Amino acid sequence: MRNWLLIKFILHSSFFILHSSFFILHSSFFILHSSFFILHSSFFILHSSFFILHSSFFILHSSFFIPELCF
Repeated sequence: MRNWLLIKFILHSSFFILHSSFFILHSSFFILHSSFFILHSSFFILHSSFFILHSSFFILHSSFFIPELCF
């Protein structure tokens, strides 16, 4: 009986350790995925900023040529 309790305790502990390991692994992948999402969002914001800046310069540049085309 005592051996059976010891075996049961060891099995239960092993499953608990295994479950904890998978939880830690899953959490690590979640953190990694979140980091890549934040990085991707940062690059998207940066790219959008450059696009807006480029568009602004294009509009500014075009505004100098439009009066010349009219006359």
